[in-house]
Amino acid sequence: MTIKTLLDLLVMHNTTNKGYLIHLNSDNVETTTGKNTDVEFSDICFSNCQMINEKLLAFNNINEDPISHLEDGTPIYHMSTNSNMYINLNKINSIEDVEDKKDCFSMPTGKVVNLYMSYGNIITIGFME
Repeated sequence: MTIKTLLDLLVMHNTTNKGYLIHLNSDNVETTTGKNTDVEFSDICFSNCQMINEKLLAFNNINEDPISHLEDGTPIYHMSTNSNMYINLNKINSIEDVEDKKDCFSMPTGKVVNLYMSYGNIITIGFME
């Protein structure tokens, strides 16, 4: 898969408002990388993906609605609204369209993509259903 195809998929999925699940460095994906799989994050949820300066993908929750309001009307957001993840497009070595996406995430995903990064990191992106 090309970066352009990935970007097109992300733009199209943003319009669904269904969000993304991210898994960083799954040992189940690639055991030969070994460099960075000592740290693993799974099922990180983001509602939005956008491009910054034509080289960074930014996953965030900026389009989340407030969970409540203070008496003066100030919106209160869930703590995850402050979460962000950035991916440098220039550091992607290859992109894999995952066919066997069963058990990739704890929530249903319609599409799953692996990004193989230049220093051995693997970022798995799940397009939530």
